[in-house]
Amino acid sequence: MKKNVVAFLLFGLLSQPFSLCWAQNEPDNKVVEVEIRALSDNLQANGIGSPIGVAKFKDTPAGLSITVTMVGLTPGEHGFHVHQNANCHYKINEGKVVPGLAAGGHYDPLITDQHLGPKGSGHMGDLPFLTASETGTVDQTVVASRLTLRAVMGRSLIIHAGPDNYSDTPNPLGGGGARVGCGVIVAEPE
Repeated sequence: MKKNVVAFLLFGLLSQPFSLCWAQNEPDNKVVEVEIRALSDNLQANGIGSPIGVAKFKDTPAGLSITVTMVGLTPGEHGFHVHQNANCHYKINEGKVVPGLAAGGHYDPLITDQHLGPKGSGHMGDLPFLTASETGTVDQTVVASRLTLRAVMGRSLIIHAGPDNYSDTPNPLGGGGARVGCGVIVAEPE
């Protein structure tokens, strides 16, 4: 009898840390809302323009859900990525003002240096593209299966002028072109 009680208590103590770890990996219902602003070469505003949309981030069992509502884009597909830095300002590159360049490159914590799309084994910041309607609006939810809310905190969200082919050829980083929208992903106060 004593052996059964000891075994039961020992099992209970050993299983406790595992159940706590498992519970921490379960998605909670936290939603982080990010304002997306237009990017420009206006140096007096650090290259950051008017609000053009909102992105809402939420962990789900399938991955990070991102719901985007935007206006003012050109109709069609737009490259969409999580970028390394929490900064939407312009930077000077080769003597030219580049809007949103302070956001850095695509989020790539495994240092793959490859642009292989949202389901590939390259940049983790590669997201499914956004599609703007004929009137330039977006109301779309995408799921990034390799990301979590925790992973994207302290980073930025960039929308590009053109489509993304999820390849580094014929143009680097999918050929999406200029950065036209940006939002800094910060945690909501608890």
